[in-house]
Formats: sequence, C-alpha cells, structure tokens
Amino acid sequence: MSEGKKITWINTLKAIGIVLVVIGHNDTIFTEYIYSFHMPLFFLLSGITYNGEKWSGNPGAFVKRKAKGLLKPYFFYAFILYLIWIPLSLLQGKEITIEILLRNLFGIFYSQGGHKYMDWGIPIWFLTCLFLVSIIYYYINKYNRKSIIIILVITAILGKLSSYLPVRLPWSLDSALTGIVFYGIGNLFKEKIISYKPNKKTIAIAIVLIILGITFSELNGRVDVYGNNFNNIIFYYISSLSSIIVLIFIAKILPYNNIIEFLGINTLPILVFHIRAIQMIKFIDIKILKLNINYNSILFGGIIIPIIQISIIYYGIIIFRKIKTKRFFKINNTLN
Repeated sequence: MSEGKKITWINTLKAIGIVLVVIGHNDTIFTEYIYSFHMPLFFLLSGITYNGEKWSGNPGAFVKRKAKGLLKPYFFYAFILYLIWIPLSLLQGKEITIEILLRNLFGIFYSQGGHKYMDWGIPIWFLTCLFLVSIIYYYINKYNRKSIIIILVITAILGKLSSYLPVRLPWSLDSALTGIVFYGIGNLFKEKIISYKPNKKTIAIAIVLIILGITFSELNGRVDVYGNNFNNIIFYYISSLSSIIVLIFIAKILPYNNIIEFLGINTLPILVFHIRAIQMIKFIDIKILKLNINYNSILFGGIIIPIIQISIIYYGIIIFRKIKTKRFFKINNTLN
C-alpha cells in the first residue's frame, strides 16, 4: 500500500461513526443503542485531534481557525438546506406559511429548537455545538491534568443539571457541557489511544465492553445529546465510553478500503444531506413508485436505505467537484 493511499484509523472511525449516524436517524431497533454513543464519539474524536500546544497563547488564531472550520460550513450548508427544504416540503404537501418560513430562518442563527426552528436540517446542530465545545475546552486546557479532570467531572454534573432548564440554549450550549467531557477525555488520553495496538486480549476486552455498552444503554433508555436528555448520567457515560472504545478497536484493525476512505473524509456532507436524501427517497417511493417501504425495518432502515442515502450524497459530491464550486467557496468536508 502506497503512502498516498494509507488510511488512518481516525478516518476509519469517522466513517464508522457517520454510517451509524445515518442508520440511527432511520429509527430502527438499533437507534436507541446508536444514540447512546454516536455524537459522543465525534466529540471524543475532535478532542483527540486537538493540538493544545500549537494554539497555546494564541486564542484569537484558534477561534478564527474553528470559525473557519465549523461556523463557515454551518452557515453555508444551513442556507442551502433551508432553500432545499422549502420546495421539498411543498412537494410533500406540508403547509409552509410566512410564519413557518421566518421561524425556520431564525433557526439558522438560533441553531436549536428541533423541528420548530430547524425543520430544514436538525443534524447540523453539531457544528455550532462543537464550536462552543472547542472554544471552552481551549481555556480548560490551560490547567494541569488533575485540575482538568476535576473540571470535566463538574462539567458532566452541570451538563446533567442543564437538562432541567425550561428553555434550550442557543447553539446547544447546554448540550455542549456534556460534549466537553468527551472532548476532554479524547484529548487527555490521546497518546494512549493513538499508541494502543490491538492484540489477542483486545477481543476479550471488546466482548466485555460490548456487553457493558448494550446493557447500560438498555437500562438507561433512549437518550439524545441534541435534546440534552441523558437519563441516568452514570449509565450514560458507561454505555457511551464502552461502545466508543470498542469502535476504536475495530477502526484500528480494519484494513484500507476506498469506500471507508471516502466516508471518513466526507463526514460533513453526509451529516448535512442524509436527511434530505431519505426525504427524496420517500417522495419517490410514496408519490411515484408507491412501494410503501418499511423504513424502520432492519433490512431497509438499517441496510438498504442507508446505502442509497450515502450513494446519493456520493454522486452529489462528485458533481459538486466537477463544477468546481470550491473555487469560490472552499468548505472542509470532514467533522473535526
């Protein structure tokens, strides 16, 4: 394998994560379990790739870098999704009033509020939230390791307490408190995570962790980082971290593959457009082909439909590149 084609385990992990996000949003029997760790996985991954030494003493440059990498694509894609959402909603027979249009336009800047404010594209809440997580952790990272751990424990408690607030905070600042914990764990243990090499003992460890992850996920019930709903916070962290560690093991042993590489470096457009893709699929199914597919079944919701969703986005990316749109608006394609 040439160096040019060498894929890192981090890209592999991103690929696994984004596929699970797509499957999770199709509301199958896997959804409850996937929701217990899929967003924490991306927070943790971002923490692993954070280079504190590079940005130490230069907060302005760090904020600028994060704004370019997260806020620029957020607003770019948000307006595109908003414009796509209007005709697609009308084709589906949904009522689109001036009040609904204005409320959802406001939602682009609020970046919170579910279908009431972000009916055009809820999944990209993660971008503004990750921006806040990154900036806050920048200042937390100035302390020594012991102090950071104490701060993360306090932040985890505050994250749980924030779920009792009567209103949701802009840019998911309340959910960001929990995101910071995973971001911090990824950063604090990055060296051990990166250097770890799976061995024969890894299989036994993985089996135990899978059992822990599934068991505590079942005990804890449906959780949702976007909704700032974690139920039992102890169960939540056990199930999340157990499953994430297993996925790291898997990512480290998987061989190079072109498809995995594509998914790993294009997590952002997949996150952005996978809901619109299934909306298109449902329109063709219901209005034209009249197949009446069960989108929540294991076969369709868990396998066939996700493949079609990602395939639609794949060809969209190819077209996007061919018309050379990047010449006037360059957007990073990966979540970090």
